[in-house]
Amino acid sequence: QKQLVFVDTPGFMRYTSAKKEGLTRDLRISAEKEMEDVDYTLVVIDAARRLDDEMKEALVTLMLRAAASRGRIEASVDEDEGVVKTTRNASKKEVVREKFAVVLNKVDIVEPKEKLLDIATIVGEMGDECVRYIERECPTYEEERDVESDNALTGPDPEVLEQMYPPVFYISALKDDGVDDVLNHLLSRTTPCSDWPVPANEAALMSPLERVEEVIREKIYRCLHREVPHQVRQVNRMFRTVAPEDTGDKIIHIDQDLVVRTESHRRLVTGRGGMTLRRIEADAEKDLKQVFACEVQLNLHVKFSKSRHDRDIDSERSGVVQQAL
Repeated sequence: QKQLVFVDTPGFMRYTSAKKEGLTRDLRISAEKEMEDVDYTLVVIDAARRLDDEMKEALVTLMLRAAASRGRIEASVDEDEGVVKTTRNASKKEVVREKFAVVLNKVDIVEPKEKLLDIATIVGEMGDECVRYIERECPTYEEERDVESDNALTGPDPEVLEQMYPPVFYISALKDDGVDDVLNHLLSRTTPCSDWPVPANEAALMSPLERVEEVIREKIYRCLHREVPHQVRQVNRMFRTVAPEDTGDKIIHIDQDLVVRTESHRRLVTGRGGMTLRRIEADAEKDLKQVFACEVQLNLHVKFSKSRHDRDIDSERSGVVQQAL
């Protein structure tokens, strides 16, 4: 049996866009850090967007990080010493394979289709060059080489590099087209582990409150655009389960503030006449009912905080969540 554990980064924004929103450090460091301790990376690209210089720069940065990843960290208990030790699950040296794949999404809306081949060629060559650079400057795969041979100076054997170049997949996530190909490829790249990180009967290592936040954040991303979702901080006011005596059916009451830094973002999140906020609320409430298999009453409020400092203080003061699951 095999288990895939996905680590979703907050998104890797282009430098200029992130800088305009004051998020350069937060997002770029977070995405890069997440990629450092994984076994495999999927570099997902919106095939319908123009592949300009800024986008290429961001992709090169991502691919270099992916190619240099060192594998997941596993914890084990030393019975003799009674301490927890961590080891990195690096692939065995005799196993040569790529560390990331390129996934072109939204291929269903790209016209003409010949354009996809051009995009795949460009990003594929970028990925290959990133692998060559990493293996030349700081090799992740160490093969036995004769120190007097030419290979010791020029880098890994071309046949070795060929196996480390990233494959390119074409998918439409919306239409569920090509997704199984990616999933099967990931399953073929699984490596042995002492214990599964997530219990077999659970979909994720999340508390009920964390699952609520995840669902709401997803709806924020779907209803808003570009960098605005990254500026929204979620503050939980209430998370309470009640069971009325007349019916006995469980009801979960959730109150959450969506805290933004600017007045313009407050207007965007709220929408004209509150329509955007109500849409986020309704879509999230529908999914939460399925998650918890009971009635859910969700109330969202948009709050404006002038500074990061004020926002953090507000989060601390209101961070006490009533949880009775």
